[in-house]
Amino acid sequence: MSAIRPAILAVNTYTPSKIRKHRLSEEKAEERKEKIFKVYQAKEYSMPVKIKLNEIEFFVSYLLSRLDELKSGYTEKIENIEEMPEIENVKGELVRTIKFDYYFEISGRRRGTRNSLIITKAPKEEYYRAKLISEPAVPGMPEDAIDRTVDVIFDMMMYWAKNKERIIG
Repeated sequence: MSAIRPAILAVNTYTPSKIRKHRLSEEKAEERKEKIFKVYQAKEYSMPVKIKLNEIEFFVSYLLSRLDELKSGYTEKIENIEEMPEIENVKGELVRTIKFDYYFEISGRRRGTRNSLIITKAPKEEYYRAKLISEPAVPGMPEDAIDRTVDVIFDMMMYWAKNKERIIG
């Protein structure tokens, strides 16, 4: 009998219904997320594509044309597109790099990232792999800026993977 009172008090002080009452609105949660999750340095992401040797020129051409389409955007824009010539690094890998800046506006605030899309072929592989290195244009930018850049490039890669026969065609 003596345990009933403390058990009832414990149930009343911690219940899921009381936790739900203290949940933040979506706007405040987003605002808090922007303040907490900041990016100060570059992040590297592997892209889910393998480009065959005979497809590489088509792939690079496709990427450059897609990036070029976003040059004249109003809310999102690609600037400073630069294709570097293919080089062979010290490991014997063939490396092609496409550099670009991606800018967009959210709630009247302009955000941007500086990016390098690196397409690499290892000596023993029969295909190229792609990775994206993205860094904030201004250190301390909210992390969602890099996430948005990754989403845009990821969507381009997925479109290529699904439609490469038609694109090369």
